[in-house]
Amino acid sequence: MIDSEIEIKSAESNENGAIRAILQPWGAGIISLFVPDRFGNEENIILSYPKATDYKSDPYYLGCVVGRYSGRVTNGNQNGDQKMEWFIDGKKYSLKKNEHGINHLHGGEIGWNKKLWETTQVDSSSVTFNLVSPAGDEGYPGQVKASVQYKVMQNEFHIYFNAKSTEDTLLRLTQHAYFNFAPVDELELTLFARAKLERDAQNIPTGERTEVKSPVSLKLKGCVLDDSFVIQENESHLRQSAILTHPRTGRSVTVFSTDASLHVYTGDGLSDPFVPRTGIALESQPLPREILKKGQVYQSHTIWKFNG
Repeated sequence: MIDSEIEIKSAESNENGAIRAILQPWGAGIISLFVPDRFGNEENIILSYPKATDYKSDPYYLGCVVGRYSGRVTNGNQNGDQKMEWFIDGKKYSLKKNEHGINHLHGGEIGWNKKLWETTQVDSSSVTFNLVSPAGDEGYPGQVKASVQYKVMQNEFHIYFNAKSTEDTLLRLTQHAYFNFAPVDELELTLFARAKLERDAQNIPTGERTEVKSPVSLKLKGCVLDDSFVIQENESHLRQSAILTHPRTGRSVTVFSTDASLHVYTGDGLSDPFVPRTGIALESQPLPREILKKGQVYQSHTIWKFNG
C-alpha cells in the first residue's frame, strides 16, 4: 500500500527526548522525522507532504531513495531522441532521457522513488525495505537486489544501503530528504571536503575538480548550491561530511558517511505546494560514474546526528 506508514522510535532517549520517524514503502521514503529541540519540544525537521499519497506524484524526490543512479547521466546527444546510448565495458545500453530531453536524472522516468518496496523487517527502532530491480529497468543492465535499513538510536538516524547486481551496472544510491528546521537563508553549512566537482551548464560533472581547504564554512543566505563535494577517495571509512546549523535556535545536524561524496542542494527549484529554499538536501553518495561490478556488494552507511 502506498499510504501505509511505519513508525520507529529510538529506544534510548537523550536529555531532550527520543527521535521518531514515520516511514513508507513507496520509494522507501521518510515521511517525517521528529527530533526534540534543546527544550524537549518535538518538531518534524524534514520537508513533508500532508498525506502519504501525495508522494506518488512528487517531482522533488522528497524523502525517498533515489536509484538506480542519483544525479544526472548524459552523452551530450541533443538530437531529440527519447533515449540515449551509454556504454559499460564496451556494451551499449539505452537510458531514458527524463530531464529537458537531454539528461537522464535520478534513475529515469520510473526510478526507485516511484517503486513500492517490500517491507521485510520491522521492530520498534528500525525498518528494512527491499527492492528487486529487473534487468533492463529504465535501460540499466543487470538485475539488482537492494535494501535500505533505517534505524534510530538516541539522537542519531542511520541509513544502511546494500545491493548486488547480476551484471556490471551503474549504481549510485542516496537518501533525498530535505532538512527544513529553519529557512535555508538562516542556515550555516560546514563541509569537510577535499574538492568540489566542476559541472557544465546542464549540471553534469565534467571530470574536473577544484581543490578546497577543509573545512569549508558557508553562510547560506543568497548562496545557491547544487554541487558535489569530494569527502574521501579510495576509502570507505565512516567520516564526518558536513554540519548544518541554525545559529539562532542552536539546532544542527552532523552528517557522517562511508560514501565518497556529498551533494548539496539548497532547494531553489522547489515550488507549489512548497516555496523555494524551504529545505536543503545533503545527499551522501558515491563519486559519479562508478561501476558496480557483477557480484560485487554495494554497501554504504550514513548517519544524521542531531543536536539542539
